[in-house]
Amino acid sequence: MFNIIKKKFLLFAIIPVSSLCGTVGSLDLFHQSDAVSMFFQPESIKGRGVKSVIVVLDFENTQTNQDGKEIRSIRMIQNYDCAGRRIRLENAINYADNMLRGNEVSRGNQITSWQRIPKDTPYEKLLKKVCGK
Repeated sequence: MFNIIKKKFLLFAIIPVSSLCGTVGSLDLFHQSDAVSMFFQPESIKGRGVKSVIVVLDFENTQTNQDGKEIRSIRMIQNYDCAGRRIRLENAINYADNMLRGNEVSRGNQITSWQRIPKDTPYEKLLKKVCGK
């Protein structure tokens, strides 16, 4: 009995760690500058009208998050309102090292309010890819 419980505990302990240490599938670059590289995971796109997608920000230099902690990359789930051309953040996980490596520094699961996507921004590029426009 103890061995069964131990195996189930190990399975549940491993699954969340593996899902947080990156993404399953490919990451496509949609914007790059001297400060940040921005990727999305095409396989993660879900929904109709309002679509969700995994987005990764990878910073060239260390950034300070809202809690004052140093981070180098962020994994987010963003929602895109295709018809309304709006975006909101569903959740985010901040990592200490580049490309979602290192310790998880912090996370947030509070859905933000919808924001219009300004023209000629990286998120307008991603809106077109996610929504097929």
